[in-house]
Amino acid sequence: MKGNCKGLVILVGWLLLTPVAVAQATMEENPPSSEAEIAQEDVMIATESERPAPIVIAHRGASGYAPEHSVAALAMAHAMNVDFIEQDVVLTRDHVPVVLHDIVLDHISNVQKVFPDKKRPDDRYYVLDFTFAELQQLDLTERRTAAGEQRYPTRFPAGRGKLKIMSLAQQIELILGLNQTRGTQTGLYIELKNVRWHKQQGYDVIKQTLQVLGQYGLTDATNLPAPVILQCFDPEVLRRIKREFLLELPLIQLIADNSWNESDIDYQTMLSAAGMETLRNYADGVGLWVDQVYLGLDEQGQPQFSKVVDYAKAAGLTVHVYTLRADELPAGAESYEQLWQWLTDIGVDGFFTDFPDRPAPRVSDTFDSPPSHDHSNQEEDQSLQSDNDDID
Repeated sequence: MKGNCKGLVILVGWLLLTPVAVAQATMEENPPSSEAEIAQEDVMIATESERPAPIVIAHRGASGYAPEHSVAALAMAHAMNVDFIEQDVVLTRDHVPVVLHDIVLDHISNVQKVFPDKKRPDDRYYVLDFTFAELQQLDLTERRTAAGEQRYPTRFPAGRGKLKIMSLAQQIELILGLNQTRGTQTGLYIELKNVRWHKQQGYDVIKQTLQVLGQYGLTDATNLPAPVILQCFDPEVLRRIKREFLLELPLIQLIADNSWNESDIDYQTMLSAAGMETLRNYADGVGLWVDQVYLGLDEQGQPQFSKVVDYAKAAGLTVHVYTLRADELPAGAESYEQLWQWLTDIGVDGFFTDFPDRPAPRVSDTFDSPPSHDHSNQEEDQSLQSDNDDID
């Protein structure tokens, strides 16, 4: 992992005390940024003989240390010199793209206290029922379970910090500003959330998100101020971006587990060799759940892997894996670093991680022999929350 986070405390402290202005106007044209173009190409294209170290994607910011998608999590991730910071995007009632993982506010804010009467008949508080100004009255908190307990007990204490929900424009401005002052090319890795659901409500997440990106010159792949990758679980969303908006930005097809009921799509078919060949028609890469790749240990204590990474590589697709968590390791992995190395050794190109500062070993010393592959079907994960908190 890249160097120490010098000045991190000062940087985060300043950001917590200084509000970020919402961008309302188009930025002035920037001159061509060859560094951004080179960084974008380096991320998505690699030869087998000179494959770079996996890229680091800060999952909802440095969410292992500060509440997800908060200004603190973003600032920490940037200071940790990550390659990309992830933004999940949903819409407000007044069509403002905001950076939140869920379409509801129940588990990541104090909405029940501030707006007790704004819940729908299903007792949920939907982001779409609030204006951006109303959302600013809420405190963004560490994630809680449906039972009200903190999802990760050892992380940032829930209910502290007085952090606020950020718009996509605010996060873009902060990343671009820090890129300038720190001399970096940290990129944006944007997920378009629940697009079909928004469409049923009369809202277009794709259009609104791309409009904001366009205001900052982040849709022209030939002249980007910072690298941008777009991701979605819905293949039709990615096809529409290519077909209707004619964008040349890298597109990542996220692959869920069918048990999550993410959509009516059969994700299991995507994991096959034929499925990967189909994805290459519109996607540049795939986002795989770690349990779709790593299958545990065999009787000799050696890690077992599915063939999905091989299938993706054969189809010419980049492979990014979600989500590595030092405080929630899969069975058989003794450490975060060991899991990172196992996945690196089989060719994974990048990782979504809650702990983007955790160092990855430079030299593989975890295998006595090459990793073996298990051809059996994936077992469904039995520990998922009913509200799918763990979906990327």
